[in-house]
Amino acid sequence: MSAVVNRRNARVRVRRIAVGGLFVFLAGCAAVSERPKFTELLWPAPPETPRIKFVGLLRNQEDLGRSAGELFLEGLLGKKVSESLSQPMGVVPTRDGRRLYVVDHGKPAVFVFDFERRRTSFLGGEDHEFKSPVGGAVDDKDNVYVVDTIPKVVRVFDPNGKSLRTITHESL
Repeated sequence: MSAVVNRRNARVRVRRIAVGGLFVFLAGCAAVSERPKFTELLWPAPPETPRIKFVGLLRNQEDLGRSAGELFLEGLLGKKVSESLSQPMGVVPTRDGRRLYVVDHGKPAVFVFDFERRRTSFLGGEDHEFKSPVGGAVDDKDNVYVVDTIPKVVRVFDPNGKSLRTITHESL
């Protein structure tokens, strides 16, 4: 008689586990009734007229996307580690919006994000050339001005990244 009771208890346990598993499975398949709402990030907040809108993240080459050829090479040679922003201090867009210069105090370097070519480079080449950059600006000819605080200079580059001149003055 005890063998019959043990088999019955075993069947009850198996049924309970099966029913519990079914509930877990169905709970995982349940549809979400309401999707989370996307909130636009604007500054200043309404009712004032917003002047800045968050549109996305930009940290390194990977955020610009990769072409099919680049994905193929990555599959053959392995993933190349790209340098990322460390401590960005200034954001300088070109007038046409094709490039974005990000002055990074932590590297220290000036990243150039080229949206048209989907490439990242450094202003002044891979050697970075800066000691403590904190800000920048672009003039009407798309020349880039970078403020470097340690040598107390403003460095000027043409749109191709060639150094044009260095501005120094005792007031800097």
